[in-house]
Amino acid sequence: MSSNLKSWLLIVSLIPIGCTATKVVDMGGDEGMAVAGVVDLLNDYKADDARIQSIFATSNSLPPATELNKYSFYIVGKPKVENDTATCTLLVEKMDGTPVGEREWTFKKVGGTWKITSAKYE
Repeated sequence: MSSNLKSWLLIVSLIPIGCTATKVVDMGGDEGMAVAGVVDLLNDYKADDARIQSIFATSNSLPPATELNKYSFYIVGKPKVENDTATCTLLVEKMDGTPVGEREWTFKKVGGTWKITSAKYE
């Protein structure tokens, strides 16, 4: 192998091809991560009324999929967990990326699983 080719291969091998570090977001512990997980599920489930129902504490707080599917939801900061209740600030955006604003949501632990008790999105 020529010395020019060896030099070129050495240079190419030193170029980073991707980041392997994982960024961990502090949600305040396991319970905060579980609350954040419910918001992630909502973003996945928001087009299906039956799946939405599975993550809300009561049916009277249940928004229809036709409404929820117009928005995306992002946690802003750590959830505040106290025993079996929690609050969390979410950024609500329309599906085109237009921000609606920050809203405070509430959560309750039901049968060991976190559920949404109020979800303001407009």
